[in-house]
Amino acid sequence: MAPEITKRYLLGDLVLEPKARRLSKGGAPVHLTRKPFQVLLYLVEHHDRLVTRRELLDQFWEGHDVYDETLTKCVGAIRKALDDQTENPRFIETHWSEGYRLVCKVVEEQLTPADPTGIEIETNHAGKIGAEEVNQNALPADQKISPLDPLAAPLTLPEPKRFPRHLPIVLTCSVIVFIATALYFYGQRLMVSTGPLPPIRSIAVIPLKNLTNDPANEYFSDGMTDSLITALSKVDGLKVTSRGSVFGFRGKEVDPREVGRQLGVESLLEGSVMKSGDTVRVGVRLVSAADGRVLWSSDPQDRALGDIFAVQDEVARRVIAGLRLTLGGESEQRLAKHYTNNVDAYLAYMKGRYFWNKRNGEGLAKAITYFQQAIDIDPNYALAYAGLADSYILKRIYVLLQPGETLQQMEAKAQEAAEKALTIDDALAEAHTSLGLIKAALGNNDAEIEREYKRAIELNPNYATAHHWYALHLNDLNRFDEAIAEIKRAREIDPLSVVINSDVGIVYTSARQYDQAIEHFKKAMEMDPNFPDAHAMLGWTYVRKGMYREGIAEFEKARALFGSPTSQLEAIIYAHGMSGNRSEALKVLAKLERLTKQHHTQLPWENWLFIHIGLGEHDKAFELLEKAHRDSSNVKRQLMGPTIDPLRGDPRFDDLQRRVALAQ
Repeated sequence: MAPEITKRYLLGDLVLEPKARRLSKGGAPVHLTRKPFQVLLYLVEHHDRLVTRRELLDQFWEGHDVYDETLTKCVGAIRKALDDQTENPRFIETHWSEGYRLVCKVVEEQLTPADPTGIEIETNHAGKIGAEEVNQNALPADQKISPLDPLAAPLTLPEPKRFPRHLPIVLTCSVIVFIATALYFYGQRLMVSTGPLPPIRSIAVIPLKNLTNDPANEYFSDGMTDSLITALSKVDGLKVTSRGSVFGFRGKEVDPREVGRQLGVESLLEGSVMKSGDTVRVGVRLVSAADGRVLWSSDPQDRALGDIFAVQDEVARRVIAGLRLTLGGESEQRLAKHYTNNVDAYLAYMKGRYFWNKRNGEGLAKAITYFQQAIDIDPNYALAYAGLADSYILKRIYVLLQPGETLQQMEAKAQEAAEKALTIDDALAEAHTSLGLIKAALGNNDAEIEREYKRAIELNPNYATAHHWYALHLNDLNRFDEAIAEIKRAREIDPLSVVINSDVGIVYTSARQYDQAIEHFKKAMEMDPNFPDAHAMLGWTYVRKGMYREGIAEFEKARALFGSPTSQLEAIIYAHGMSGNRSEALKVLAKLERLTKQHHTQLPWENWLFIHIGLGEHDKAFELLEKAHRDSSNVKRQLMGPTIDPLRGDPRFDDLQRRVALAQ
C-alpha cells in the first residue's frame, strides 16, 4: 500500500500545514484561531485567482446572513498574524468591494514518510506553474517533469517505482482532452452572451443594524438608512422602496429572495453602522434578490464623524455602479447636493426625524425641538424646515396639542415652515408635499393644492408620501379613478406601509364601496394590529354600513392606541346618535366637554360637525358649515364625504354646495 502523501505550503518564511492545522515561522508556531486558519488555507489553495467575499461567506459561514465586518475581522486577524499591511500587502491583497487575492509566492510541498524532503511545486501569484529543479534531480530521468508543460504537473505526484512508465502520458492526454472540451463549451457560453449585463432598476434599503446595541444610537442608524433611501431616490429610472416598507425588517434576519418578493425589487442594500464618539463605521453590501448573491460590498473602515457626508456619497455612488446604472447630468447634480454641511445640524435633523416617525404626542414634541435645533445651527437647512412643517401638520391632524396650543396655530406654523423651506430650496419635494397638505387643510384653491403635489412628484417620482397625499386630495374631490391610481402608485413604492395600505381603504370608503374598504383596513391591521388609523377608519366604515356596535368597538381601540383623552370621542358620539342611542351619545358628549376643558384643548370644527349630525342637530350643523365657509375653511371636502350624507336632500345643502363650488 502506497504511503500517505501529505502537503504543506511555504509562504516565504512561513510554513502552513493543513492536516496538522499549524502555521509556523522559523519553527515557532504562529497563532491563528480556527476560522482565520480556514480562510487563509482557502486563499492559499486558490492563490491563482481572486476569491470573492460572497464565496468566503458561503464557504465558511454556510450562507448565513453575516455582515462584512465578520469577514473583515477574520482577514484582519490573518493579517495581524502574518504581520501584513493593507496598504502595501506582502500576503493578502484587498480588492475593493470584490474580495481578496494571495499575492505572495507559494511553494507546495508533497511529503511521504519515505521522502521527507518532498517534491515542491512552485506557484507565483499570477498562477504560473513550474517545477523545482532541485527536487527533480532526485527523480529518474524518465519521470522528470518538463517545466514547459504545465499540464504535466499533477497536484499529487505518484511514486516512480509503483506506476507504469506510460501513465503520465495517459494522464496528460486526458487532461488535455478535458481542458479542450471545457474551453469549447465555455466559448459557446461566451458566444451566447452578446453584451453587458442589463442594469438593475429597483432596490430596497434594509435598515442598517446598530452595532453598538445602544438604543440611544438608533437615531443614527435610522438616519443613515433614510439618507441612503433619499440619495438613491434621486437617480432617474431607479425604483426605491420607501421607508414605511423597509423599516418593518429592522433588526430581523432576512432572506433576500423573500424580501425581494414582498417588496417587488431586484436588489437589496443591507449592512450595519457603528457610531462611537467622533468615529463612525459603515459597512454595506448590495445583494441580488433573485439568488442572494453579493453584487458589491464595502470594506468597512473607521472614519471621522466629520466625514459622514463623504461616506454617504461614496456608498451611494458605489451602489449605483453595482446596479450598473449610469448617472445623467440631473441625477448627478441631485446626488451631489447636500442640504447642510454642518454635522451637528445633520445629527439634530436625524434625531428630529427619528422622533417624528413615532407619530405620537411625546415624539412630535421632541421632533420639533430637534428640528428647531438644526435650524438654529444652520438657518439655511431647508430639510429641517420641512421636518418642522411635517411635525406641526401631524399635531394638527391627530389633535396632539399641548396646553395653550390651538389648531390655527399649528396650521400657521406648518405653513410658515414649509414656505421657508421652499424659499431656501424650491426643488425640495418634501416641502412641496407638506405645503400641499397644509393648503388642503386650510381650504385653499384645489388647483393650487394639486400644483404642489404634482410639483413634488415631478421632483421626486419615488416619494411615496407625495403620491399618497395627492391620492387623498383627489379622493376629497370625488375623482376616485385618479385617486385609486395614485394610491396604488404610493403602495407600489411603499408596499408594506401600514398607513398607505390603510388609506387604500379610505378611497374605497369615500366611493361607498364599503366591503372592499373593510378588506383593505383588515389587511393593514394584519401588518400592524396596533395601528390606530386603521381601527378608526374601519370604525367609520362599519358605522356607514349601519354596523354601529362594531364601529364603536373599533373607535375604542383606536382611542386607546392614539393615547389622547379626547381622540375618537366625536366618532363614538356620532355612532351612538345614528344608532338611535341618543342618551349614551349625550353622556359621551359631556365627557368630551369635560376633557377639553381639563386639558385646555380645542376640537376641530369638523369634529363638532360630526357630533351635531350624529345627534340629529341639523340646524346647528348647517350653522357650523356656513361659519366655516365664511372663515375660508375647507368645507368642500366635508360636503363630499359620506359622513355628511344625512344632510343631503336638504335645500340648504344644495345651496351651500353651489356657493362653495363657485368660490372654488
